[in-house]
Amino acid sequence: MNENDKVPVEIPGRIINKIKKKIENSEFKTIEEYVIFVLRNSLIDDSAKSTLNPDEEEQVKETLKKLGYL
Repeated sequence: MNENDKVPVEIPGRIINKIKKKIENSEFKTIEEYVIFVLRNSLIDDSAKSTLNPDEEEQVKETLKKLGYL
């Protein structure tokens, strides 16, 4: 499978409803964006995580948006 291939994932409706509520008034435009964000964060090894200040975090988000990830 190619890195950029997408595959369907079934998510129960009750979880989708919770996600919809959670992303209201957030930077996430779609459920897919939020799910990818959460999965990426959960897959990062704790030792690889760095502590970003709010400005650095905003820079990372802007870069991810420009690259089409958010």
